[in-house]
Amino acid sequence: MSGGRSTRTNRLWCWSLSKPESAGFHRTRTMIEEHDRVVLTERLPRQDLQAGDVGTVVHVYAEGAAYEVEFFRLDGHTIAVETVSASAVRPVASTDVTHARTRG
Repeated sequence: MSGGRSTRTNRLWCWSLSKPESAGFHRTRTMIEEHDRVVLTERLPRQDLQAGDVGTVVHVYAEGAAYEVEFFRLDGHTIAVETVSASAVRPVASTDVTHARTRG
């Protein structure tokens, strides 16, 4: 450990020890990579996509500033491929439940 700081990175989270003398870690920005599933956090009305829809990242722009995300129907057909800002998606969580809805 150099400089009193330690950083450990895994596929889901980047943890950093903010003060060596502290007993805990604090969570920083989530890392999303190509082929990760993500959850839309805002509505995209032009594409008939709603917050909560799940897609797959097909490209990461500018070290995670934006993502190209492919959205599918449950039968596997693509319904949209959209470029969204990092604030418009989040990684899937182990507590997330798949939910079906019918598109117009």
